[in-house]
Amino acid sequence: MMETIGTEVYKDGYGERVGLKYRYDPETNQNAQGYARLPQVQVGRREEVWSIQSYKDVVIQACDLLDSMGKYDTTVIRTYAGAFSENQRNSSDCWTITKRTRLYLHWPYIADPALRDRVRLAVRSISGRKYHADQKCWSIPTSQAITLYTILEDVYSPLAEAIKQDEGVQQKR
Repeated sequence: MMETIGTEVYKDGYGERVGLKYRYDPETNQNAQGYARLPQVQVGRREEVWSIQSYKDVVIQACDLLDSMGKYDTTVIRTYAGAFSENQRNSSDCWTITKRTRLYLHWPYIADPALRDRVRLAVRSISGRKYHADQKCWSIPTSQAITLYTILEDVYSPLAEAIKQDEGVQQKR
């Protein structure tokens, strides 16, 4: 008989998370630890649960891993994932949003430390930039968006393209 995995939704420093509750199983924990890195996955950090980011793509990948083990019924988790809007951004997406005179920049964790530093330093080179710890994102004045786009175009094209596609930036052109 397969074990049904329960869920608990909560927030931590990385945002909204889904705690997957199951009976202790070293094999499952080992597979979970090898599955992905922070911030997508945490194992045993909070009440001995496997904690994943609350993004549809991350939830579905976790279900696929659990299904492949043949021990668990992931119906409850998949139902939760199905409740996400089709418009929800994936954890691997770069995206921007314009609020008044500022462009908010969101990008996924970059595993390569050299590239991560180049992206961070490119954003920090913009006059008027600001880091928003509560949202885990940076913002820049919309008037500086084209400048940052030009810098990032050859460094990290996914974020450069997100800047270029932002409606607030297109209106400033």
